[in-house]
Amino acid sequence: MKKILLTMKFWTDGQENSTRIRNVNYTWGKLKNLKNFFLENNIDCTAKLYDFSPEKILEESIHIPFELGSYMKSAKTNKIINSNLDYDFMFMFDCDAFFLGEDFSSLLEIVRSLEGGNFVTFDLAKLGEIDTVSVIKNDFLDKSFDWSYAYSGGKN
Repeated sequence: MKKILLTMKFWTDGQENSTRIRNVNYTWGKLKNLKNFFLENNIDCTAKLYDFSPEKILEESIHIPFELGSYMKSAKTNKIINSNLDYDFMFMFDCDAFFLGEDFSSLLEIVRSLEGGNFVTFDLAKLGEIDTVSVIKNDFLDKSFDWSYAYSGGKN
């Protein structure tokens, strides 16, 4: 059976009115929903949240401290990869990205079709000038917005 890891990494920007932690709390819940869906469908799946802030912010996270203001995204990603080599496949999510429940079945089929050595990348769709607060309201995603895309490959 394939072992799947869903990961999300974040770190504070140190700003007083930062929306990052709000985004993390929201999307971490969505990622756990996806993990539970996979488990219910006989996929061996784990979800891990990584916090690269100077001080640990969220209790559920695995804290690996970095200096405030240090981006070093590749170094952070490598730390996650190197500490999880026992998984067959790893998915990494930005802290403001999630799948809708209506897409879980499609993802399940993709996961079931994965074969050793697969490497897939997708540059996520972006909201453009739209404020995230306008899009996410009380666990509802308003899909009527005009989305702009930055991606490699098809939109399906």
